[in-house]
Amino acid sequence: MSAWWRRVGAYLIDAIIVGVPLTILDVALSIGSIAHTVSCSPPGSSVSSTCVSTRFGIFSGGFLLLEILGVVVTAIYFGLLDGSARGQTVGKMAAGIVLRDADSGGPVGFWRAAARPVLWTLFFYLFFVPGVLNFLWAAWDSRHQCWHDKIVRTTVARVW
Repeated sequence: MSAWWRRVGAYLIDAIIVGVPLTILDVALSIGSIAHTVSCSPPGSSVSSTCVSTRFGIFSGGFLLLEILGVVVTAIYFGLLDGSARGQTVGKMAAGIVLRDADSGGPVGFWRAAARPVLWTLFFYLFFVPGVLNFLWAAWDSRHQCWHDKIVRTTVARVW
């Protein structure tokens, strides 16, 4: 079983790898969210007209789309790497840990590995306190499993 601090370190590395490109995308799309004013009367005009403001990007439902995109990208990243025969993301390689089936010790495959970040995201967005408890749970669990590990029957083990 893997020590909790190794999991935290691996997660932080993976969060940077996934988060930086998503943040760049978020900033790029947010630039388009600036309010543009159209249909205003010219200065000094005697005609009273109401300005119409339009918003793009995250202010028109784009925020939810960016959040969904973030979950999908994260699920694909973890699904491809954790779900591989190696069972390691870049962060797990650096921390010397590996994701394995809790019963057989074998690889978990793409779908189970991809389900883990979807579950922890749901814990955080739907129920913030359980989201925090989910991550802390591995610190005192006898098998060092978070709730998302228990649900998809995975464990994180030390390789060095």
